[in-house]
Amino acid sequence: MLVFCKKIKMKENIPIAILEELSLKNNPEAKFIELDTKYNGLVKLKDKNLNMYFVIKSTNSSGSIFYYKFKPTNESNINETDTSGGIDSLLEDFEEWMFVVGKHNTLDLALIDDNIIRQNEERFYNQFKIEDEDADTSSFDVSQLIFLEKYMDASIDKINGLKTGKSPDQIKDLNDLELDAIQIKEKMTKESKNKTIRRLSRFWGKAQVIGLEVLKEIFINIATEVTKKLLLGS
Repeated sequence: MLVFCKKIKMKENIPIAILEELSLKNNPEAKFIELDTKYNGLVKLKDKNLNMYFVIKSTNSSGSIFYYKFKPTNESNINETDTSGGIDSLLEDFEEWMFVVGKHNTLDLALIDDNIIRQNEERFYNQFKIEDEDADTSSFDVSQLIFLEKYMDASIDKINGLKTGKSPDQIKDLNDLELDAIQIKEKMTKESKNKTIRRLSRFWGKAQVIGLEVLKEIFINIATEVTKKLLLGS
């Protein structure tokens, strides 16, 4: 109850112009920002993941001048800025800060995820790379291609089944994975064995980043059969 009351009190201290900017409908960057209920000044907004904040410390007696600080200053300056100004200056600085926060979150997470996907991909590829003489020049034989087609169709069905109850971001990740599966089906008759294994490795690596539940459904439960059909040809 005390935390709830503190949030209401802090919200009342935020200028309407900033509350409008914080609306998820108007600003997707707002999902990275939250109120710091432990701050004893006027109001503190902070990034949920990173050491970034926007603090309105106080106002003058008429409420026309705001004293505030924020970090980072802009895209090229990660240091804190301590300043003051009217509502227009405050809002301009806040909008810039929101933009930088959003960019830091989306770019950092994308880079981290892509790096982990590549590492996962290499592990899978080293495990499943085919050493046959024609592995880099010939495609899989007809029986292997039929197995692969059935496997990708089953994977697509399982991916679609996993979308139920998931958040929009999770559904987007699953949609991307589904597109990879479709592309593997389309390319597997035209590419070499190892090129297809490379695509499968990327597919599995991406599934592992999305979550163990996904990896279990499309890889772990069928790993033995994949090994037998594609690597051993039996």
